[in-house]
Amino acid sequence: MAEKIIIIVLSVFAALAILYLLFGLVYFIFIRVFKRKIKKNSKAVNLLLVQRTDIMKEIVEIAKSNDILLPSDDVENIALLNHISDFQTLTKEDRDQRILSFMHSSRNLITLCSRNTLIKDSKEFLNALSKYKDIEESYRQISALYNSDVIGFNYWINVIFIRPFMKISKVKNKDLIV
Repeated sequence: MAEKIIIIVLSVFAALAILYLLFGLVYFIFIRVFKRKIKKNSKAVNLLLVQRTDIMKEIVEIAKSNDILLPSDDVENIALLNHISDFQTLTKEDRDQRILSFMHSSRNLITLCSRNTLIKDSKEFLNALSKYKDIEESYRQISALYNSDVIGFNYWINVIFIRPFMKISKVKNKDLIV
């Protein structure tokens, strides 16, 4: 009788251990999937940020070639995104500050150019503006995908059964982007 109880108890523990391992495997698969998606979308975000900067520099050059006086603060904020190949290497605060300053200044410069009679109807400016709007739309879509993947990744690494393994592996939460 005692042997049957021991066998039942051991069977229950073995079943629970197998169940725990299966859940752990599922969690690690989800973590890996989200990590792969984040990496892919991170590259796309980096590319789009570089393209945004290049198009804004083009718009600044169009304005300057038409002798339009641009606020120096806005032109400097456009340059904040120059020569950064991987924005995820920056701290969240620095990255957000640079991107928000860029966005604010780019809107200011585009509005200024759009109101200027010298270039508002020029083919060169309208082409650059069209490219910028396309890149902006792509950036919004990719950053939304990136942020949703980050939320999923952060959820799965913080599941109570997996969190100890993630701390041992030094896996940290990822930051959302603007």
